This record gives sequence, C-alpha cells and structure tokens, in this order.
Amino acid sequence: ADFFPFLLCNVGTGCSILQVHSETRWERISGTALGGGTFLGLCRRLTEARGFAEAVAMAERGDARKVDMLVRDIYGDGEKQSGLNLPGDLTASFFARNLGAPGRIASDDADMCKALDVMVAQNVAQIAHLNAQVHGLKRVFFTGNFLRGNELASKTIVYTMRRLPRLPGASASTEAVFFKHEGYFGAIGAFLEQLA
Repeated sequence: ADFFPFLLCNVGTGCSILQVHSETRWERISGTALGGGTFLGLCRRLTEARGFAEAVAMAERGDARKVDMLVRDIYGDGEKQSGLNLPGDLTASFFARNLGAPGRIASDDADMCKALDVMVAQNVAQIAHLNAQVHGLKRVFFTGNFLRGNELASKTIVYTMRRLPRLPGASASTEAVFFKHEGYFGAIGAFLEQLA
C-alpha cells in the first residue's frame, strides 16, 4: 500500500513525468523537451562525437567546470559571498565560461560532452523534484534511454535530488530510484497492455 503513488520520470529523447496512482491508474503531469535528444543533438553539433555511447564515454572523461560557471566564479568563495547563501560549487550558468575572458578556460570535446550530460541530468532532476513536491510524493522512479549506460547522468540525478532540499527555501527530500533493467521497461509495459 505504501508503494503508490509515485512519480515515473521517463528520460528518452525528451522527458515525460507521470504520476502513478495504482497498477491501473496513472496520468502525465509534466515533462520537458530536455532529454537524450538534446544531449546527443548538441554533442553532434558542438563536438566530434557522433553516437550516444561515444558521447557518454567522452563525458565520463570530461570536466564540466571548464565549460560551466559556478556560483563561486561569480561571487567568490564562501556561501555568504552572494548574499544568497548558496554553495560555491553550485552551477550558476551552463556554458557561461564560453562567453570569453575573464573566466574562459581551455576546454575540449570531453568537457563539452560532460557539461551537456550534467546540464540535462540536473534539469531533469530539478523538474522531477519540483513535481514530486507539488504532488506531495517522496519517490521518483527514473527510466529511459538517456540513462542506459549513462552512469554520469544517474549519479548527477541522485546528487542533485539529495542536494536540492538543502538549498534555502527548499522542502523535503525526494528519493531517486532507478530500474536495474530499464531497457525492458517499455517492452514489458506494451506486453502487459496487450494482456489486458
């Protein structure tokens, strides 16, 4: 009985968020156009990576700090510096280091892929967390092709969802849960639908 309700966040080309009330009742409540299509499309445009697995492998080697601007890059070190009580290592702006000096650091394709992977994962985590808060839910199940073999994205989602409640004005934490064999999720759903 404690299993339901929960959120199901399917991160494929884009992202759909469903509220699952029971084994037979669910509704789409939110989503975003950010997803694996965003990640791969931008990787192909901005780097030499051509396939998803190649882009994910490059991301694992990269350093997003060479591309993204952090809170400390804008306000300096110390949570009190900004007057907003924000941690210095929080992402302030994705890809802002590319705006030019000061702050520009030499980056390569791996750094760009990592920044893109983290950008999509952080935003999906934030949208899922906010939807969970709005609907009073404590658990979000994540699935979808963007997460398949993308350990960086999964770790980023977990880290982001654990961190969000610690930021000023935030409420309770939300648990991120991942399927062990998420690649079969859609196939099993289609099979069960045909049985009904």
